[in-house]
Amino acid sequence: EAVRSEADTLAMSRRARAALEQIRQFPVPVIAALNGHALGGGAELAMACDMRIATAQTELGFLQAQLNVTTAWGGGIDLLAALGSARALQILLEARRIPAAEALRLGLMQKVCSGDETLGDCTNSFIAPLLSRPVQVLRACKALTLDYRRMLHERLTGQEERGFSTTWVHADHWSAAERALAPRS
Repeated sequence: EAVRSEADTLAMSRRARAALEQIRQFPVPVIAALNGHALGGGAELAMACDMRIATAQTELGFLQAQLNVTTAWGGGIDLLAALGSARALQILLEARRIPAAEALRLGLMQKVCSGDETLGDCTNSFIAPLLSRPVQVLRACKALTLDYRRMLHERLTGQEERGFSTTWVHADHWSAAERALAPRS
């Protein structure tokens, strides 16, 4: 049965947000290695990680606005932190797929694998300098960035939740969802 009330929508959002918070709060850096598209909730999951690497074919997309909803799990806040308000707003409203090379230029990816490089080799070369640091350095650096992210999330989560709940229960969302799920002829 579809989640239709604001209370049920908020509960659904909070369950997923709690899962992504576990990633954000992990005591050492978490790196997303993307070997495919990260769209909608997948983009929020990727942004919950501290850094992202990807194959050249990967696309990152905050497509929520295509369904007339907003981010729900902290991804909008993470995008804002990564890009600033104007660029984050543009990406959220455009709701388009961002190719890996563009995501790298924007700062949403930290590395994109070269054409002949496997994701495994790309990941290994990316994490090698990090793994050369003592664990206390990894934890201390992560703690600083975690405190910054926590501050933003504490301040902005209520706004993101209200925006998602309001847009999710609106008739415009359900019309867009019906169109998206309609059989193609």
